[in-house]
Amino acid sequence: MKLFIFAIALVLFTFAPVHGLKKCEKIDACRCSTDEGEINIWSLAGQNTNGARFNISSYAQSTTYYQWNPCSPRADQGHPCEESAVCQLNRKSASEISRVNIGERKLSDCVLDEKNGQCMLTYDVTGNSKIKTQISLVCDEKEVGKVDPMSTDSSVYSTSLHSICACPGRCLLDAQGDVETRFDASNVGGSGLSVGAIVGIAIAGVILLIILLFAIFICCLRRKLPSGIPKPSVCTTAKVGLGIIKKKLCPCC
Repeated sequence: MKLFIFAIALVLFTFAPVHGLKKCEKIDACRCSTDEGEINIWSLAGQNTNGARFNISSYAQSTTYYQWNPCSPRADQGHPCEESAVCQLNRKSASEISRVNIGERKLSDCVLDEKNGQCMLTYDVTGNSKIKTQISLVCDEKEVGKVDPMSTDSSVYSTSLHSICACPGRCLLDAQGDVETRFDASNVGGSGLSVGAIVGIAIAGVILLIILLFAIFICCLRRKLPSGIPKPSVCTTAKVGLGIIKKKLCPCC
């Protein structure tokens, strides 16, 4: 039984997927290159340049919220958020709203969060090196696009996008120009695994099945031994079992 448990643990350790990205580099404002494939969130950008794609609440204040247009520039935000990707809005009264630019599309970057193994979209602001917005791209095949409330630490703003498009290689893009995009849903709900990963999982499954059947065979072999005599060790029983299998499969060997 100990041999069986050790064998299963060894197989699971050998073939268990390694979670977390090892590389995240910018391709453009909404595409990041990773070691597992391209993350492409252009499909989430939306076509309307006169409205924010994502309205994000604040963890700290109910009168503060944020607007994020990840890929396409906004035309109606007004100074100082005109052409920005991320804008902070503070509601002073029912009719008065102040705006703060906290991230510019032209200063976007893809950065690897080594702690979580995730890609982050980061945005800087021209003339203010202290302000930075960080948006973690969290792979979630059950979400099209959901953004967590924004948290702040001094002048650093942080949130997470949960989306199937944050999974490497998932959302396909048919680009025409800079902002004309089409979401290709043909890949939604697919495996999202490469051919190599699928083959590896299949091989691991076969090996695990063989080990399981062999362990059952060894257990049955030990039970057939006459009672009252000391039973050999599991290793000895395994060697005998391998000899029996070899003789059955290759009697001429």
